[in-house]
Amino acid sequence: HSDSQVRALAAGELDLAVVFEWEGFSGGDVLMHDPTVWVTSTLHHMHEERPVPIALYSRNGWCRDFAIKSLQQRGLDYRVAYTSDTNGGLTLAVTSGLAIAPISRSNIPPDCRELTAADGFGDIDSSNVVLHRNP
Repeated sequence: HSDSQVRALAAGELDLAVVFEWEGFSGGDVLMHDPTVWVTSTLHHMHEERPVPIALYSRNGWCRDFAIKSLQQRGLDYRVAYTSDTNGGLTLAVTSGLAIAPISRSNIPPDCRELTAADGFGDIDSSNVVLHRNP
């Protein structure tokens, strides 16, 4: 996870860390802009259900907070259908038709698609993938 990588880098346990940053700029090298978006399966239409079934990371933090805030701002009722500590778990929830999930745009799996403003959703955050080096 990004937080643990940054801490390990500061402690001298890593030489390099590639992390997601969504608030402010830390001074690392931005490798790419990669916003987190709502993703649904092209075979299932879980985004049309109300309340919307969502899959979230089980740990508290940026993605969970931003994801819920994005639904609340759009007035979408939701229910947490699944939690996982990994991106793979969220992907599995989406591809199996269990829920929609917040996934970085670069990681949208095959047979899935981004939910856009036309679907009533939109970007969750404006993350950057950033390289940090241990001096």
